[in-house]
Amino acid sequence: MARSDTLRSEIARLQAKKGGLAEDIAKAEKTAATAREAARKKRDQASRSKSTTSLKSAMTAAEREDKKVAKAEKDVA
Repeated sequence: MARSDTLRSEIARLQAKKGGLAEDIAKAEKTAATAREAARKKRDQASRSKSTTSLKSAMTAAEREDKKVAKAEKDVA
């Protein structure tokens, strides 16, 4: 196999790997955005709640979503 063939196959392999990594990043960014929005909604729900039980429940759910955001952002980095 000539050196040029080896380099072409290496370029093709790296381009395929780049595509896969870009797809992984896009998925993680989408997950982070979804979790961020869910956390915002839970905090909004908590701010409107009159019941302490509902307030605690909504804030706990928001914290869980924040952890999902942190994990997804870590995956992106």
